[in-house]
Amino acid sequence: MAGAVQVNKRATISTTDDWCYIVGKFSESGTDLKLIDEEDPTKGLKMTYYGDYCNGPPRVQRQFNLVLGCEDKLNPVPLHAYEYEHCVYTVTIPSVYGCPLECPVASRKLCAGNGHCAYDTDKGGAHCFCNQGFFGPDCSLSANTRTYSPVLLGLIVTLFIIIGLLVGGVILMIRQVSAYRDDMANYQVLKGDPDDQETAVV
Repeated sequence: MAGAVQVNKRATISTTDDWCYIVGKFSESGTDLKLIDEEDPTKGLKMTYYGDYCNGPPRVQRQFNLVLGCEDKLNPVPLHAYEYEHCVYTVTIPSVYGCPLECPVASRKLCAGNGHCAYDTDKGGAHCFCNQGFFGPDCSLSANTRTYSPVLLGLIVTLFIIIGLLVGGVILMIRQVSAYRDDMANYQVLKGDPDDQETAVV
């Protein structure tokens, strides 16, 4: 399967004399994929295909480099295509597909459009650096959209239930004490006054 071809058009109307060369074909063993910058994965990826040999001199194998620069562009559109060296062709495409997975896409934007993907030298990895007022792995959360985990929500609901039961118990006790105070006989029995008990019996 050809990854890229080169068409050498002749200065004639006919297309039968045009030449076509395979400058890069895909194969698992003959295709190289590596970082543009080994120390900074946010620079992007470089994929190299190898194709037919050039006719001459020097007779070298054609090489096709596909450079995916990490940028906030969802639709991969080639920026330019150059032959930097003899029979070595390079196409540069700025795209989110060249970004590390630690910088996710949200709302069809890299880092949700609320930050930028960069390498953190302190943590030794890439992630989204969020603009002020935004947070989260993809910078999609803000102070107005702060969410809580189901576990935390469950704890909060349980706490409110316990508080409600305690308040209800206290209110019930207060009402019972008030009822006993209104009924002096029951209050004396509850108090346990022997004189009052003897009087009540007589």
